[in-house]
Amino acid sequence: MREFVQDDAHLYCTPEQIEAEILGLVALVREVYAEFGFADVRMDFSTRPKDSGGTDEQWRGAEAAIAAALAKVAAPFQV
Repeated sequence: MREFVQDDAHLYCTPEQIEAEILGLVALVREVYAEFGFADVRMDFSTRPKDSGGTDEQWRGAEAAIAAALAKVAAPFQV
């Protein structure tokens, strides 16, 4: 079995750009992983940690946009 893990990433954008940024990120990940022969790609969707900035409303909006983008491209993930 081969495995690759990237623990963290930060994308800075406006709330309106979140879905497009996630769609681009998923496309990039799929492209890079395909080059290494990884076909069964799963993603972890990390939600708001206890110590975080931003409001509940901002976090709900961001998480909803990320989930919508992942659903749009049928990217398998676990929360």
